[in-house]
Amino acid sequence: MATQEITPNDEIVIVMGPTGAGKSTFINHAINGGYERSVGHTLDSCTDKLQVVRAPWGTNDSHPVVFVDTPGFRDTSKSDIDILVSISEFVKKVHALKSKVALIIYLHRITDNRVGSSASKNITILAGLCDNIELPSIVLVTTMWGLVDAGRGAQREEELREIVWRELIREQQCGFERFDNSMDSVHRIILSSNRSRRTSRNNRAADANQKLMEDLTKKREEARRKLKEISQQKKALELEVESLEKRIDDVSKDIHGGPTISLSAIVRRWVMKARIPAITS
Repeated sequence: MATQEITPNDEIVIVMGPTGAGKSTFINHAINGGYERSVGHTLDSCTDKLQVVRAPWGTNDSHPVVFVDTPGFRDTSKSDIDILVSISEFVKKVHALKSKVALIIYLHRITDNRVGSSASKNITILAGLCDNIELPSIVLVTTMWGLVDAGRGAQREEELREIVWRELIREQQCGFERFDNSMDSVHRIILSSNRSRRTSRNNRAADANQKLMEDLTKKREEARRKLKEISQQKKALELEVESLEKRIDDVSKDIHGGPTISLSAIVRRWVMKARIPAITS
């Protein structure tokens, strides 16, 4: 399958991880058998050695699922940075086709005694290589559970969750799942990530609405403050007009020996028109 055969409706899932983590096995279970890493259609030169395969099923919201198998990290034939460049070029090409990578699955052997911190490094490098294209949801998936004692596996899993991948899980909101070599396990991982993405979108929308509410409230309070200032200015001008009217009346009495209403009214209208801003309720 070439990138041109990918449609905007597809849920594209990139499967990454070190050599031997079980990427091909994961995809083989995903498509219900028949996939081998050495067999299949390679993409064109910009994404050399990435292989794309369409699953015979879709998500809960009826989106077809397309898996992308990638070369393994820590492989002697290809450097990690070369692999990450290939993946980033694939992401950019898919983006140019108006499609979108929906999920990245990063596999890690639970039997691996080496620290899994390379996952954080590789994800960070990939984000930088993708320029301004935002990375999709990421799920960290442990594999090879059938080759480890249950107690030791659980201990290692806790270490990954609370120490090694703590920042990825808690701050970058990466998912954390087990793969138990079954198609049901693949479905669980994909569908749980869809729920997480919907929750994340809802949370972002709620945050945006909360910020909008705060901005509107701030503007309302500023408008009220200005209105209060104008009201106070109006009150002060009214008092000033009353004082001027009294002085005018007093002077008029001295000049004419009695009150002159017409002159006072003229001055009042002139002062109010010239100095009092229009106030609307």
